[in-house]
Amino acid sequence: MRTATRFGYGALLSIFAIIFSISCSSNSSNRYSIEGSVTPSEAGSVTPITGEYDEGTDIEVRAAANDTWIFSSWEGDISGTENPIVVTIESDMVFTAVFEKLQYPLEITIDGGGRVEEDIIQSKKTDYEIGTEVELNAVADDGWVFVEWRDDLSGNENPQTLAMDEAKSVTAVFERKDYPLTVTSQGEGNVTEEIVEEPAKDYQYETVVKVTANPAEGWQFARWEGDIEGTENPTEITIDGEKEVTAVFERGEYELTVEITGQGSIDQQLVDEASKTSYPYESTIELTANPESGWRFVRWEGDLDGNENPKEITMDGDKTVTAVFADNSFDLDVTIDGEGSVSQEVTGKAKTYEKNTIVELTAEPDAGWKFEHWEGDLDGDDNPIEITIDGNKSVAAIFTEAQYDVDLATEGNGSINIEPSKDSYSYGDEIEITADPDELAVFKEWGGDLSGDNNPETVTVTGDMNIIAIFGGRAEVETNEWSDMRITSVFIDGTVHDDGGLEVTERGVCWSTGDEFPNTTDDCASDGEGLGSFTSKLTGLTQGSTYYARAYAINKAGTAFGETVELVAGYVSHGFLDGVTPSGDSQFEERSYRLVESQWKGGVDKIWIERNLGSTGAVKNEVDSDDGRAGWFFQFNKRQGYYHDGSSRIPGGGWPIGEEKNSDWDIENDPCRMAFGSKWHIPGSDEWADFLSAPKSDDGMAHGNLSDAFDSLLRIHGAGVITTSGNLNGRGSSVIYWSNEEADSENGEMIWITNSDSVMDVGAKSGGAPLRCVKD
Repeated sequence: MRTATRFGYGALLSIFAIIFSISCSSNSSNRYSIEGSVTPSEAGSVTPITGEYDEGTDIEVRAAANDTWIFSSWEGDISGTENPIVVTIESDMVFTAVFEKLQYPLEITIDGGGRVEEDIIQSKKTDYEIGTEVELNAVADDGWVFVEWRDDLSGNENPQTLAMDEAKSVTAVFERKDYPLTVTSQGEGNVTEEIVEEPAKDYQYETVVKVTANPAEGWQFARWEGDIEGTENPTEITIDGEKEVTAVFERGEYELTVEITGQGSIDQQLVDEASKTSYPYESTIELTANPESGWRFVRWEGDLDGNENPKEITMDGDKTVTAVFADNSFDLDVTIDGEGSVSQEVTGKAKTYEKNTIVELTAEPDAGWKFEHWEGDLDGDDNPIEITIDGNKSVAAIFTEAQYDVDLATEGNGSINIEPSKDSYSYGDEIEITADPDELAVFKEWGGDLSGDNNPETVTVTGDMNIIAIFGGRAEVETNEWSDMRITSVFIDGTVHDDGGLEVTERGVCWSTGDEFPNTTDDCASDGEGLGSFTSKLTGLTQGSTYYARAYAINKAGTAFGETVELVAGYVSHGFLDGVTPSGDSQFEERSYRLVESQWKGGVDKIWIERNLGSTGAVKNEVDSDDGRAGWFFQFNKRQGYYHDGSSRIPGGGWPIGEEKNSDWDIENDPCRMAFGSKWHIPGSDEWADFLSAPKSDDGMAHGNLSDAFDSLLRIHGAGVITTSGNLNGRGSSVIYWSNEEADSENGEMIWITNSDSVMDVGAKSGGAPLRCVKD
C-alpha cells in the first residue's frame, strides 16, 4: 500500500513533478482511428461513424438529418458547417455532428374585442420549433364574447392546442354580448318594455330599457323586485348582464255576507290569510257548514249552490251565501265503474249508518286494472279513504284498465331500443329490449327490474318497469417513467386506474423504434391482469436506438393505451442537479452517458457509465486534456461537483479544507445516486480492485498503466486531480478515482493510474477526484 499522501502535501508535489514529467510514448503505428457522434442522438446520423485509416488518407464525412431536423455544424476535431466535408487523416479524430430543429412563425389576428394568450407546451423561441405545441386561449374584453377560430384553427373550442409543423396563421373572432331581460309578474297585471337604445330579442351590452307595470282590473301595482327596486313606474334599467325583474301587484277587497236557514253555523276560512269579512279581489274563501245536533247540511243558496261541504268561493265582488240545514236520516250507497271491488270497514252495522259514523273505504282493482278516483260524495284518489256518514251518501269507485310505463336508462356509453315502442303498455304485453353499445363500448348486463346478460331480451309487462342497460368501456391506463436502464433492456412501470367496468384480462407495455404510438402488433411485455400498478421489462433493445413505449390494458371493450415514453437504449442522462452541478450555467446541464456491462471476476453483470460524471463527450485518447471531457471533481463524502478548465475552478472562491467527514460516503451525498437513481452508487474499493486486476480478455486493465486503462471497457483517461490546495495537477497524464469507502478519518480509498503504473491507494479527503458510477 502506498502512503496516504496522494493529494496535496509536499511529498505529493514532488511525486507529481516526477510523474507529470513522463510523457506518453508515441504511437509507432501509421494507422489512425476516427469516432463520430450525433447530438441530439435522435436528430440524424454520421457516415462513417467509426473506422481506421492509413495516415494521409482523405475521407468524406457526411451528416444526414432526420425528418424535422437540420444539420447545424461540426464540433470536436472537425469544425465549420461544410457538409459533406473531406478530411485528411493525420491523427486519431473524435467529432460530433450538431443538428437543430426546424422553426416556423405563428401569426395571430384579432377580429373584435379581445386578446389571445399563448401557452407554450414545449420550449419557445422567436419562432416555434417544428413539433412545438402551442395552447391558444381567447380572452374576451368586457361586453364581448369569443365566437370561433379561423384560418389554421377552426371551431369554438377554447383553449385549443396548435401543432407547429409549418408556418401558421390564426384569427380569433369576438362578438358583442347579448343579455336576456326576464320580466315576471306577481299578482294580476303585465309589464311593457320600451327599448331606449337599439332593440333586440336579447339586449346588447349596456342597452337602456324602460319598463312599465300595468295592473289588471281589481289589482294595483305595489313595487319592483329583483334587479329593480322601489315603486317608480315606469322606470329604466341598463342591460350590463343577465337581468331579472318582478312587478308585484296586490288585489282590492270585497264584502262576503253569510246567512243561515235551519239550525247550524258557517265557518269562513281564507285559504291564504286569516279569516275576515272583507277580502281582497279574487281571494278564495272556504265555507264550512256545521249543522246542529240532529240536523244535517242540505245545500248552498245565493252566490253558491250545490251540497258540497266545505266549498270554496272566489271574491270577485260582494257576495251573499245561505247555508240550508234539515234534520237527518242517512244511507251509504257504493257503486263500481270498471273491474274491482270496494271493502267497507266500520265498527257497527254496514250499509246503513248512524249519523257521524266514520267508514273506511278501500278500492281493490282486479289484475290488469287500477283504481282511478272516487266520485259522488267522495273525490280524489286517496286509497283507502274515510267518509263520515252525516247524511245520505253515494260513492262510486272508478277503475280503468291499467297502462304501465317502461322506463329505460343506461350506465356507460350506449343506448336501448324497445320493440314495439309505445308511450305505455297493457298488462301481459310482450316487449323486446335490445342494448346497443357505442363504438368503443360493449354491453355488460341488465339492471333495475331486469337481470342477466341476454341481448336482446323478451319481457312480459305486469307493472311499471325500470330497465337499465349497463355498458363497459376501455380501461384507463397510465405509462410511468422507465427505470433500471441496461445495455439492451429497461423496466417501465404502468398503472391501470379504471377497468372501464369490465375485467382487465391483460396488461403490460408495448414498444417500437419507428412508431411513436406502439401497439400490440409491436414488441410487447405482458404483466398480469386487473387493476393496479405493474412493471414490465423491455428486452432485446439496440444500444443507442431511440424507442417509444407505452402501457396497455385489454378488456372486453378493446385495448387502451397510456401516454408514450421516449428513451434511448443503453444510455442514461441527467439535467441540472441541485447541489451537485458546478453552477446553474447551461453548459453544466443535460448530460448523456453510454452504458457498458462488465464481465470480469467480481464485476459480472455490473453496469458502468463509460465516461466520467459530468463529462461532455467521448474521450479521444488516454492523454486527452480537454477540460469538458475530464468531467467534474469531488471531495470525499461531499456531493458538490467542481469544474476545472486548467486555470480556474467553478465554483470558485476558497477550497474547502479540514471539513472531512469521519465516515464512508453517505448515501445522501452520493452524486451517482442523485443523477441516475437509487440503484446507482460510487464504486467500492473492491469493485475498483476487481477492475484493476481483471485481464484484458475480460476488458479489464490487468494492473497496467493509463494506456491499458483507456483500452479497457471503462475507457479511462488522464483527467488529473485537484490537490488539497485547490490546484489542478496531472491532466493528460494521470488520474485518481474515489471509491465510496474511507481509509481513516483523513483519507479515502481510491484507485491511482499514471502513464507508468496503477495501484489501489488512499488520498486526503480534501483533494478532488473525478467519479465513475456503477450499479448491479
